[in-house]
Amino acid sequence: MYVAEFDDLSLLADGVTRHLAYGKADDLDVVSSTDTQTHNVMLTAESCAFDAFDLKDVWLTKARWGAFTRQYVNSAALDTWLGLVADKQQPGERGVSFMRTEAIEARRNATIDRVWRRWGSCILGFGSRSLPRPQLTMHSRTSYVGYMGEVDLALAAVLAREVAEVVGLLPQDIAFTWHLEAAQFHGFKTLCWFLKSEGDRRKLMAVSAKDPRLSKYPTLRLARKNLENFERMDAEGVLYSDMKFAQLLRLRQRYHTEVHGYEYGAQFEGGPERRGYRGGRYKPLPTIGVDALDLSAVRRKGGTEDDELMAGRLDEVDE
Repeated sequence: MYVAEFDDLSLLADGVTRHLAYGKADDLDVVSSTDTQTHNVMLTAESCAFDAFDLKDVWLTKARWGAFTRQYVNSAALDTWLGLVADKQQPGERGVSFMRTEAIEARRNATIDRVWRRWGSCILGFGSRSLPRPQLTMHSRTSYVGYMGEVDLALAAVLAREVAEVVGLLPQDIAFTWHLEAAQFHGFKTLCWFLKSEGDRRKLMAVSAKDPRLSKYPTLRLARKNLENFERMDAEGVLYSDMKFAQLLRLRQRYHTEVHGYEYGAQFEGGPERRGYRGGRYKPLPTIGVDALDLSAVRRKGGTEDDELMAGRLDEVDE
């Protein structure tokens, strides 16, 4: 169990990620070849401000944000929820309103016989109350902290902004609580967290994954192992077209551009074409903070969830 209090969402996101990233084996509930996990997580913040968030840091696009919001938020449910907040939850009034997220159906890739999202939605819903002080609560089944977990928190920040507007407050006036059943740190999807700051990057690069000292720190060892895999592929000249696992390919392409620069990936382009393959270099991502995010994809008329998912790329949809 992990319980912690923070001043705002920026510190909360960093705190829970560091708990897993540098946690010792005895402090974690699950250690596997894919990820590490901490269960029964309860996190609180005094403010819903999320100034440190940047989509660029988690190697995702604005289109992926649109797909993400449409996956989880139903327009009619959102309007009903905000209407209840406006009518019944002015500061000082009783009551807890709740918005359930959309049900996420499992997706199967018959080619590789793999199923994504077999366990259902990662975010289950959001609650809002005004006593003893305004608070937004997010209930989650699981989250990849340091990666999609930061996007989960960005959604909470945007919803807090919506609630604040209808009750005449500011997002920083609203407290936050996260009921998280399982916080996960993925071996290669969360490499972006280690690589976004110089200090954490140095720690990741300091030793080999085979160094016995890392046996006490399974998340750090797992991340280093996956980075060494990218380094090995680079040294061997593995082309993007040689990679058949789309999610790993996407992360390698992002790693090349965001860490080494756009020109670095040119040496791995080319090779045979295949259906659904996008083997070119990725252009550098723009900086997109939480203030530039909204729920326009949810409210926009026309289009379907599948349209948005294709815009954000199906291989970016995670468990």
